[in-house]
Order: sequence, then C-alpha cells, then structure tokens
Amino acid sequence: MIPATSSRLGRVGELLTRSPLGVSHLVAYAETLGVPAARVLAGSGLEGADLAVAGLEVAPAQELRVLANLMAVVGPDGGGELGRSYRLTTYGALGFAVLASRSVGEAVALALRFFDLSFAFVTPRVSLVDDRVVADLTGPAVPGGLRRFVVDRDVEAVRAALRELLPVGAVVERTAPGRRAAPSADARLTFDAALLALEPPTRRADLELCTRLCEELLDRRRAHTGLVAEARALVVQRLPDGAPMPDVAAGLGLSERTLRRRLEAAGTSYRTLLDEVRSGLAAVLLEAGLGAAEVSARLGYAEPAAFSHARTRWRTRADPA
Repeated sequence: MIPATSSRLGRVGELLTRSPLGVSHLVAYAETLGVPAARVLAGSGLEGADLAVAGLEVAPAQELRVLANLMAVVGPDGGGELGRSYRLTTYGALGFAVLASRSVGEAVALALRFFDLSFAFVTPRVSLVDDRVVADLTGPAVPGGLRRFVVDRDVEAVRAALRELLPVGAVVERTAPGRRAAPSADARLTFDAALLALEPPTRRADLELCTRLCEELLDRRRAHTGLVAEARALVVQRLPDGAPMPDVAAGLGLSERTLRRRLEAAGTSYRTLLDEVRSGLAAVLLEAGLGAAEVSARLGYAEPAAFSHARTRWRTRADPA
C-alpha cells in the first residue's frame, strides 16, 4: 500500500538536518562544469573539507544556499539537468533500501516513508487515480526563481529514480512546464499503476538491514529539530576552530544572547550542545583508529590535555556513581 504523503514537514525551517552527501553531489556536479567548490559553497558556512567530517550534518538553509549558488552558474533552467544526474546510490542508505525492495510498489512506499533522508525539498503527495499512480510535488517556501529550480531538480531526480526501478520503456509523465498539477502543487508525475507489482530489474543489498539503518538515521535526525538541529550542524562545521558561540550565533543570523535564550527555551544550553557534539564525534573518531592528538585537534581543543579532561567529564556525567 502506498501512503498518501511523506511524513516530512513543509517549511524549510522545520525540515530535518541532512547528510553532507547532498551538498557533496552538488559540488561534484559543479566541478564537472569547471566550477570550483569554493564558488558553490560561498555563503553557506561550509568548506570542501567539512563534507568529509565524520558525523557532519547540514542545515537545510545551507544546502539551499549551495543550490542558489549553482543556479547562478547554470541558470534558472538548469534544475532539470541537475536532477537527471542523481542515481539511487547517491542517496546512501535510502537508495540502497529502495534498490533492495521486492517490488516497485514496496520501493515507492519505502521512499515515501523515509523521504526526509533524501536531498529533496519538495513535499510529495502520492495517490492512485483510476489506473495511474499520481504524485503531486509541492516546492519549498523560497523565492520564486529558486523554487522553480529546486522543483525542476527534485522532479527530474524522482523520475531518474523511477527509471532505475521500472522496466526499460516505461513512461513517467510530467505535466507541462508552468501548469500547476493541483491547487497546492508545482508539478505532477504519473505512471501506470500496473507497474507497482513488478520486481525492480536489479535487487541489491539486504532489505531488512537497510530499512533498520534508515530508521536509525531518521530517529537521530528527529531527536533534535528546529534551531537546536541547525545550531548542532553549525557546531560540527566549526569544531576545528573551537566552535565559539558568537560564530555559531552569527551563522544562524542571531545575536549570542538570543541564541542562548532560545536554546534554554528548548531545554538545553550551548555548553551542553557542544559537549554532545564533541563526545559523539570523539567516539566515532577514536573507534576509527585516530590517535588522541588528532581527535583533539579535530574537535577544536587547543591541546590533547584539554580533550583528556573533557573525556573524564563526559564519563563522569554518563556514570555519576
């Protein structure tokens, strides 16, 4: 059975933080056009090296800034071509889960269930109308030119994904450009509902394992939403410099005082947030075999001794007895 819509929230400020894979794909696409990473990352608060940081999360507004920079390079009509560059494996765990599905219908249902793990900004609503699967896609609340670019990107990315699942020659139709598919939608895709029963041409990976991984990823991202999630993402990016609170506040367009007040209203503090990010990344980096000195530097400590003291504090907090 296909759910009527994904579980995602509509406004950009309410979307979950994202994997850096989405921005990495945009950077790689720009580089195929001869555009350096620094140009498409400008103003996003991201640098190329950030995208390889373990545990990095990207705020939706940052990814939109990268998309706006790319639109300035390829033009407002270039969204569709960008969308056709995506493959299911581009989406990491989500893509492998979709590819492991036993039928096209199961793949569609799973993609909608975990749509927040994709790089899309559209909100999909899928239904069965007579003998057709109908997907109405609504763009994000951003300025018109960027909205059209993002919608074109997402629509063509969805079509590209469906082409990997459907038999050769199967048609996925899109409404003509400029025509609204429904009162609230920016575009509509349709295809023959009989195709839902077919097995995808190539099944890869273990469906149960991939689904469990998607569930864990989604749970982690939903644990902190809104301002806390965006602050967390900026902390990760600024860790090598110590992630000073004034810098993170500025990245969010807030004063330090306002950030402190809003974090308190969310039941946390900047110190707590910083410790959570550092302790989580420390565990990942140490398990990966990095030495304490290198981990200390990556987490923004001036010297390994400060990192050692912090680890003692984290252990004490986790096991007060």
